[in-house]
Amino acid sequence: QPYAGYRADLVATLSNFLHGRRVIQNEVLAAGGVEVLLNNCNLDDTAPLAREWALWSIRNMCQDNEDVQQYISQFQAVEAVQSKELDRMGMELHLDKMTNKLKLVENPKQQPKHQQ
Repeated sequence: QPYAGYRADLVATLSNFLHGRRVIQNEVLAAGGVEVLLNNCNLDDTAPLAREWALWSIRNMCQDNEDVQQYISQFQAVEAVQSKELDRMGMELHLDKMTNKLKLVENPKQQPKHQQ
């Protein structure tokens, strides 16, 4: 890791390149960049702004680009992944296999953990 926050800086730069530039959007799409950007949408204490920039990048790619929108619309949820943030809140994420939608529910086994 070159320096703290380097990943957020890289994604921010890419996000700005993507804004309104169809050629770059299509190149990133062809290179598998959508998946790379979506992988940066996880909360990460070491790079908290990387997630925000990744979301903005996806927004910039999708704006006025039907090819990217169509590509992303074909994604299917595979499983719901529980995070430590949800555990702390006493919540669980469930995937309804019939509708392919996520649902946030209270975890009856776990009470919210309050940070001190």
